[in-house]
Amino acid sequence: MAGFVRYSLPRRAFWRGPELAVAAVLTALCLALPTHNPTGDAWYYAACSRWGHELWQPHHLIYNGVGWLWLRLLGATGPGPAGNAALPWLQALNSLAYGGCLLLLGPLLRRAGVRPAAVPAWLLAVGSTFGMLRFAVENEAYIQPLLAALGASLAWAQALGSTSFTGDATRSETPTVSAMVIDKAAGNQPDLRLRWLLLAGLLAALACLLHQMLVWWWLGLLLGLHPWRGRRALGAALAYAAPALLVPWAYWLAAPPGGGALGAGRFALHDYLTGAARVGLGSRGWLLTPINLVRTLGQVHGNLWPLLRRWPLLLGVVAAGCLALAVWAIMGSRPKLDSKQEASNRQLLKPVLSASQAVFAPGPAAARRLRRTHGLIGALQVGFVVLSAGNAEFMVLLPALAALGLAGGGLRAWPARRVAALGAALLLWNVAVGLVPARLLTFTAAGPALRTAAQQQPAAWFILLDPNPLRNQLHYYTGQPVAPARVLGLAGQDSASFRAWLRRQLAGGAVVYTDALGGPQPLDRARLTLGNPATLLGGFGARRVMVLPTFLGPYYLSKLALPAAAGPRRSHPSAKASAPATTGAAR
Repeated sequence: MAGFVRYSLPRRAFWRGPELAVAAVLTALCLALPTHNPTGDAWYYAACSRWGHELWQPHHLIYNGVGWLWLRLLGATGPGPAGNAALPWLQALNSLAYGGCLLLLGPLLRRAGVRPAAVPAWLLAVGSTFGMLRFAVENEAYIQPLLAALGASLAWAQALGSTSFTGDATRSETPTVSAMVIDKAAGNQPDLRLRWLLLAGLLAALACLLHQMLVWWWLGLLLGLHPWRGRRALGAALAYAAPALLVPWAYWLAAPPGGGALGAGRFALHDYLTGAARVGLGSRGWLLTPINLVRTLGQVHGNLWPLLRRWPLLLGVVAAGCLALAVWAIMGSRPKLDSKQEASNRQLLKPVLSASQAVFAPGPAAARRLRRTHGLIGALQVGFVVLSAGNAEFMVLLPALAALGLAGGGLRAWPARRVAALGAALLLWNVAVGLVPARLLTFTAAGPALRTAAQQQPAAWFILLDPNPLRNQLHYYTGQPVAPARVLGLAGQDSASFRAWLRRQLAGGAVVYTDALGGPQPLDRARLTLGNPATLLGGFGARRVMVLPTFLGPYYLSKLALPAAAGPRRSHPSAKASAPATTGAAR
C-alpha cells in the first residue's frame, strides 16, 4: 500500500488549509450538537450495535456491524454505564464520517474544474445543507455510505487521470496514459490505473453494503467509464465492476442458512417484499420530491411554527439575516460568461464525450466527464427518490452530487464569496432552527416516563402513534430484542379488525393505554401521508393517567375503556391527536 501511494499521488499537499478549516469547524459543530431526539430507527440501530443483535440488516447490511466494531473499540457495548453511552458514540461516528465526506469532496471539486480558491466556499455550502447536517448528528445509515461513495469517486477520478489533486483544472499531472505507469524506480509494476479502478470498485461496493441506495452511485461510475467504447474501455469497466461480486457474496453469508441463492435474494430485497420499503410511481412521490428537495437545503418542519412563536424576535433576526445573505448570493450566481464558457455549459449534460476523445482523456475533457458522470448519478438518485414517495432520507447524496456536477461547469464563474454567503446563510438557519433545538429541546413523548410505565406494566397494552421509539428504547436499555411490554402502533391498522380486537381486549379486562388522544399536531410528512390514525379510537372511553411534556405541548397517556352504554362519557376528541412521526423501516 505504501508503494501504491508513493507512485500514484503527487507530492504536493492533498488538502489545502482553508478546506481543512471548513471541514474541521463543521465537524466540531456536529460533534457538539448531537440530537436529543433520536428517531426510532436510531434507537434500534444503537440497540443492535450495543448488544450485538441483528447486525446484518437487508437494507443496509453492515451498518450495525460497523457500529458494533466502533463501540467495541471504545468499550461501549453491553450493560452498565459504558453501554448506555452507545448512542452518543454512534452519533459521534457519523459526525466524523460527515467530516470525512467534506475532506474527500474538496479534491473531487478541484478535479471537476472548480477553481481552487472557490473550493472552501463550496464545501461550506454543501456541508451546511440540512440534508447533510441532520444525519451528521444522528445515528442513521446515510452519512457513512456517502463517505465510501465519495472515496470511490476520488479513486475513479484518479484512474481517469484528469487533473492533479491540487486542483488545476487546465492541466494534468498525468498528461498521457503512459504517465499513469510507475516510474523507473518502481521496476515492473502493473498499471496503476487498474489499481485505482479496483479501489474505486471496492469502495463503491462497500457503499452499497452500507446502504442499498448507493447502487445508483455504483452504476453511474460504471457508465462513466463508457464500457461500450472498445476493448480498453471495457477492460477498465470490468476492473471497476469486479469488486461488486463482494455484495452478493456478503448477502449470501448474512442470509438465513438453507435458502441458497434464492434465499439470499429474498433477504436482500426483504424490505421491499414485506412492504417496509415501497417503490412505485404515484402522485405522492411527485408531490413530496420537490418539497423534500427544499427541506434538504434548509430545515422546514412542523416544529418551525412553535419555535417562531416562542422566540419571534431572535428567530426573526436570524431569518432576516439568512434571507439577505441568500438573496445577495443568488444575485451573483449567473454572471456573464464568454461564448466559449456558454458553449461548454450547453454540453454539460451530454451523456458521453465525442467519439474522437480518448478513453482516459487528460485535463478539461476528463473534468467534463467527471461532472457529467456525477450529474448522471444525481439524475438516477432523483428518479429513485420519486419512486420512493419523495423520501427525504434518500436525498442526502444530492448536495454533493449537485456541487460535483455544476460547480466546475455551469456555476464555475459564480464568485466564491457569494457561494460562501449562501453557505453561511444555510449554516445559520439550519443550526438555529434545526441542530440547536434538536439538541436542547424535547419533541417526542417517548422518553423516560413512558419507558418506565411500560417496564412497570409488562401485561398492559401500549397503543401509540409511533411505537418504534418506545419499543427500540426498551431494546436499547434492557438488551431484550422483544420488549416485555406489548407495544403496538395505530398507523396502518384496518379499522374494523382493530376496533373488534380492542373491544375483545377491554372486555377481557386487559389494560390498554394510548398517547394518541389530546396531544399536539405538528405538520410533518407522516401527517401528510398517513392522516390521523387516532380516529380508530373514536367512541371508546378514555381517562388521562399521565402527562408527557414536550416543547410542542403536552402529550397524554390515556387509559382506554369500553364505550359506555348510556350517559356521559369522559373522553378526548380524536381530532386532537397528533399523527405518527414515522422514521422509516423500523422493526
